[in-house]
Amino acid sequence: MSGKAVSHTNIMINLNRVLSKYELQMKGNEDDDSEIPRAESVQKIYRLDRQDREDVVQDACEVYDLSEKEEFLQRCTNLGIPPFAMTYFLDNLSRGVTDLVLRNLGIGARGASAVTEVLAGNSNIRSLDMSLNNIQDKGASTVAILLETNRSITNLDLSENFIGKEGVDSISNMLTYNSVLTHLDLSRNNLSCKDIQFLSNVIQTVDSIRVLDLRHNAFRSKGGKYLGDMLGKNTSLSELYVGWNYFGDEGLKFLCSGLEMNRSLEVLDVCWNNIGHEGAEHISEFLENNGRLLELNLDNNHITDKGLTSIAKGLQVNETLRVLRVGFNVITSKGANEVLESLVSNPGTVVEKLHIAEVEVTTKFEKLFWELKKRNPKFIVLEMNTPGGEMYHFEAPPNAMKVLDRYLEQNGLNIDVSELQLDKP
Repeated sequence: MSGKAVSHTNIMINLNRVLSKYELQMKGNEDDDSEIPRAESVQKIYRLDRQDREDVVQDACEVYDLSEKEEFLQRCTNLGIPPFAMTYFLDNLSRGVTDLVLRNLGIGARGASAVTEVLAGNSNIRSLDMSLNNIQDKGASTVAILLETNRSITNLDLSENFIGKEGVDSISNMLTYNSVLTHLDLSRNNLSCKDIQFLSNVIQTVDSIRVLDLRHNAFRSKGGKYLGDMLGKNTSLSELYVGWNYFGDEGLKFLCSGLEMNRSLEVLDVCWNNIGHEGAEHISEFLENNGRLLELNLDNNHITDKGLTSIAKGLQVNETLRVLRVGFNVITSKGANEVLESLVSNPGTVVEKLHIAEVEVTTKFEKLFWELKKRNPKFIVLEMNTPGGEMYHFEAPPNAMKVLDRYLEQNGLNIDVSELQLDKP
């Protein structure tokens, strides 16, 4: 018990040292003779007083001096980081959490510097979430410096932080030193094609990143080329999320070109990307030649029945895809039927989940559905509609013998087979 308190004390001492250091940096080094206070000179620290501490723990915390509260608050103000955010951060560290979530705490670029300085000596944190904190390029660069030497953080979330090319380039440089980071989230930063060019080049040869999230940015066709080149050479990436961008058919062409050579990607999300029937043709070619992808999300694009016919052609030979999402496109029952016909004609298909939203179920579609269901009991279709527009619920066709038994019972015609006198030959 007392050991934990002492550990918390050490953290607070380190924090005040960091706060003092950045206070001096913010002054612009007006006094060249000024020195950063040494660790042993720091004596008084403010803490959140916890009433649940036992006496033995309180005794171990005698170094705290609550008279320094105002100084602590002022230092947090100088750094631009809210006091509640800093105390929340420290409390998480003192409890030894492994997933550190600092989302939407108003940390900012300067606060990110203080946070990463404290984390420099920490080896417990496995996942760091600093999303929605407006850390911008400067803050992203400080995080990159931390991860150049950190060997414990495997998941990093920097989404919604107004990061641009400078910040992404810093992260990219870090990846050439770091071999443990597996999940990188840079979504919702309004990144352009030029912003990710260097990142794409680096990930071509990096073999640690498994999951890359670039959703809700501003990539156009050239971004598809950069990412396509990356996929053509990368051997470790298993999940790529690039939905809510502007690739269009041309960008998807580049992306699929790289995918045809890729043998590691298992999940691809390209929803909301202005993809039409030409892009669907590229998807079809990719499905015919790639033997690895497990899940494909094409929801909310501009794919028509013509495009779905092309995709169906690829599904006739594909034997790896398990989840296909083509909901909220410009398709009708005709296109939906063709998809199921292609799956029925493919004896090696392993598709288990099909999302075709807001399309009416026809008798033909239902017949094909149960034919597939018989072969693969796990097969499901999501969000299809009845003729009246309501959600359709697939019900198994009735068993003929059960229908006969129910009819006989309801009409008092139950017959005891043992009482029947059958003519013997």
